[in-house]
Amino acid sequence: MYKNQKIECYKLFSNHIIEDFPDLELLEQEYPNYFSAIKNGLIVLADNALNHTDTAEFSKDYFSAYNIKSLLDVPIRNQGELMAVICCEHTDTIKKWSIDDANFVKHIADIFSIELIQNNRIIAEEQLEYTKKF
Repeated sequence: MYKNQKIECYKLFSNHIIEDFPDLELLEQEYPNYFSAIKNGLIVLADNALNHTDTAEFSKDYFSAYNIKSLLDVPIRNQGELMAVICCEHTDTIKKWSIDDANFVKHIADIFSIELIQNNRIIAEEQLEYTKKF
């Protein structure tokens, strides 16, 4: 399988502050377990992210740079294709994620997916109307 996917981190929401994330890219070839889980539509829920099967590969660089201890990531899909990931990370101490935490983030991801579907439909309708004119 050709591995060329990446996740680009754009915004960091921390302590009620929104800031740009420092040009961070996570490459599939460096984190194959994580990307496999996310691409298969799985929620990655890692209370102890340093030792979790899907996230331990982040330990040597990403987690240590940002002192991340726990992680809850949910993929956002559009027509089956991975489009984005909502990443919730807890620093300094291990967080025991609840089912409610996972469900809440999953619902947010579902809302984004629905918006993507609606946006695609609007674009398709506009293209159809445009082609009818000519």
